[in-house]
Amino acid sequence: MTTGMQPPQATLIKTGLVHAQFESIHPFLDGNGRVGRLLIPLLYLSLYFKQRRTEYYEALMNVRLHGTWEEWLAFYLAGVEEVAKESAETADRAVKTFAADRRQLAGLIQAMARLRRLGIVREISGKRRKQVFSYHAYWKLISKGMGKAE
Repeated sequence: MTTGMQPPQATLIKTGLVHAQFESIHPFLDGNGRVGRLLIPLLYLSLYFKQRRTEYYEALMNVRLHGTWEEWLAFYLAGVEEVAKESAETADRAVKTFAADRRQLAGLIQAMARLRRLGIVREISGKRRKQVFSYHAYWKLISKGMGKAE
């Protein structure tokens, strides 16, 4: 009896094919890449593609011109693997960061002034009233490769 579900490998291959097809149909520089990357669920492959921009564009162009789908999929799946590993490592570091910060806060009243003195949060609005704070260590983990200043 089949459940109608596909193995994860088939889904990854299909998303790679869809991405390449979308980029081939809409080869525009501004905005198109962002839309094409949104077609890849769960993983943030933009940084991987950005770091290997020449190889990425060549792989897509070779699909268009020569039908080298296998080469494209090898490049794409290597990116999926690398990004998945990095995501797992980031999640592990986030859990450890939360635990370490939780230990620092044990026994303290969680007042913002104390959190600031410990370096756990930073005020980011520049205002005296209605201030906005960020959990800096967590922000550094999740904003890697997004071009955000630390």
